[in-house]
Amino acid sequence: MLTVDFSNAFNLVDRSALLREVRMRCPSISLWVEFLYGQPARLYLRDEYIWSTTGVQQGDPLGPLLFALVLHLLVHQIRDNCKLLLHAWYLDDGTVIGNSEEVARVLDIIKVVGPTLGLELNIKKTELFWPSYDGSKFHDGLFPVDIGRPLSGVKLLGGLSAEMQILLVG
Repeated sequence: MLTVDFSNAFNLVDRSALLREVRMRCPSISLWVEFLYGQPARLYLRDEYIWSTTGVQQGDPLGPLLFALVLHLLVHQIRDNCKLLLHAWYLDDGTVIGNSEEVARVLDIIKVVGPTLGLELNIKKTELFWPSYDGSKFHDGLFPVDIGRPLSGVKLLGGLSAEMQILLVG
């Protein structure tokens, strides 16, 4: 099982991908979204400002929808190229379950496709978990050495740890 974390996901999502997906999938709101995100916005701090050119604005009620439209592209790449038992996403939190090679393939897709959408994998907060780790489930080099490997379970989309779920189900 792999839990996925993106670095600063809502702030870095690619606006051109966002606008393209809105035009295609939600044409009735595309003019509004184009007005909001079609050009850089100034972010002020005292007398200085910087240009906001990526991501969705904090507090924008459309933010989760816009982010999900971009993530949808990545989720479909994973679905079409991997044979998994489960992959579930709640905005920028993902859980992927399958055999080691397929889970590693998901990681490769995220590393290649993600940055084109402004979705950068945060490898330090991305975690692998095996309920019964025996060492034979993967070979050296299959996963990055710096990926998290917690011993006491992981949270599934903010829920109970996998260890607790196994205890409750088992």
